[in-house]
Amino acid sequence: MQQIEYTYTQDNVRLALARYKNPGGLPVILAHGLAQNSFFWDFPVKNHSFARYLFDKGYDVWLPCLRGHGRGALHSDNKSDWSWNIDDLAIYDVPAIIQKVLQMTSQKPFWVGHSMGGTLAYMYLQGALYTRRVVAKECIKIDGHVEYKNVHSAHVVACKEKADERNAQLNGLITVGSPVAMTWSHDPFLAKVINHPLWQELHVFSFLSNRKFLRSSLNKLPYLPVFSTLDVVEKMCGKWFQKMIHFPIAQIGTTKIFSLFWYPPNMNRHLVQTLMRESLNDICSQVLEQFADWIEHRTFRSFPNGNEKPHIYSEHFSAITLPLLIIAGEQDKIAKPSVLYREGFLKMGSAQKKYQCFDKFGHNDLCMGLRAPSKVFPYIEKWIAATTKHHFQ
Repeated sequence: MQQIEYTYTQDNVRLALARYKNPGGLPVILAHGLAQNSFFWDFPVKNHSFARYLFDKGYDVWLPCLRGHGRGALHSDNKSDWSWNIDDLAIYDVPAIIQKVLQMTSQKPFWVGHSMGGTLAYMYLQGALYTRRVVAKECIKIDGHVEYKNVHSAHVVACKEKADERNAQLNGLITVGSPVAMTWSHDPFLAKVINHPLWQELHVFSFLSNRKFLRSSLNKLPYLPVFSTLDVVEKMCGKWFQKMIHFPIAQIGTTKIFSLFWYPPNMNRHLVQTLMRESLNDICSQVLEQFADWIEHRTFRSFPNGNEKPHIYSEHFSAITLPLLIIAGEQDKIAKPSVLYREGFLKMGSAQKKYQCFDKFGHNDLCMGLRAPSKVFPYIEKWIAATTKHHFQ
């Protein structure tokens, strides 16, 4: 049922795309977010795969893995150096994926992105491109030892002509829990919680943005081995390790401790365990650094490049003009609904746009939680169908 296709980016990275092929069916691209892969949308739990849900409705479904993401035949090459950031994903990966689908189907697709997968579309559709990009190896000495690190020199701009062209290549955009500005200061309760010392220690984003030493240490690593560590230990220790580690973590995953990532009542142990085992991915350190930079500056901007003025993505949302659906989770602590509406929805240039906030949903469970198949899946599909019908009237 599932096929695997490949495409190459402008900087010669091979991307893998899973495809549920429905010849003649309307193409839909399902883009994963940070630390995930294509299995996030094709979740291997009965009735929890949005990809198969759409396929059964007659859509031609595409599931790309961004560079450095995926496993086995569905692994997208990162050229082994991990010298890329979020700008690269938007400027190189997204257009390569869309062009591949256009080429293979001769139809304009819908883009559905969760978290970073939707944020990348916001960047792409405003016409973001490089006027200069260089990645070089810089030799540094640490305690008498010679080390090399990647040094970025890049300049991002928004091109209106490119924005118009890109908006015309898609039938529509659906973003699910996709940040538009990494700030929570306008929410008095959450701001109070974030400023609490205990929360500062536990909250991953604030933790990174406020601790320069940790950020500096992470930047010396090519990637954060979130999945690789579990995978290696499991292979060495076997099934007993799975029982010893996965079950307790899955148990804890349904408690408030994990409420940053999902709304615990909308998850169970099996969903948490499957998420860890099947869709978890290593995180590029430069991607994590860019997220931390966004939070530090409470904005949404290009990767820091010395003293050069960065491109502020959040100032160019008016360039996004295609049909747009923004979905939020009422309990989402990463993409706060009030911020999505105020800083994103109201500033988008789309004449046809809709904002929908689902009660008792968090961040990841919008796509694979207990209530996602009955609430979120049909809502998105009906919007796609209605938007398509409107196009042909």
